[in-house]
Amino acid sequence: TKFLTDSKGGDHFFVFSNDEGMAYYPETPYLWFRAFLKKHGLKYIRFHDLRHTSATLLINKGVHAKLISERLGHSNISTTMNIYGHALQSADRDAANKLDSLVPPKKEKKNG
Repeated sequence: TKFLTDSKGGDHFFVFSNDEGMAYYPETPYLWFRAFLKKHGLKYIRFHDLRHTSATLLINKGVHAKLISERLGHSNISTTMNIYGHALQSADRDAANKLDSLVPPKKEKKNG
């Protein structure tokens, strides 16, 4: 990931760039990824699926949804919540279970 300042003083952010910091032709990363999967005998997934995998992994590691939303470039966190809500709910259950494990249950008093 590189930032490139052009001659007019503007900053550009490229997810993929060549050694000179310039953007690749839009299809180049996809073609490289497809060839990589084939070369290594891996199951084909769409290049875009890497985006979803990244977001889901971050959710499962407990990264806040607002940060994930910003990384994905969503203009509103509700977009992230709508797309990844199921994963966030699962992560929330896991967090609640971990919290429960920190607090031991009360022992019942025996009568008699």
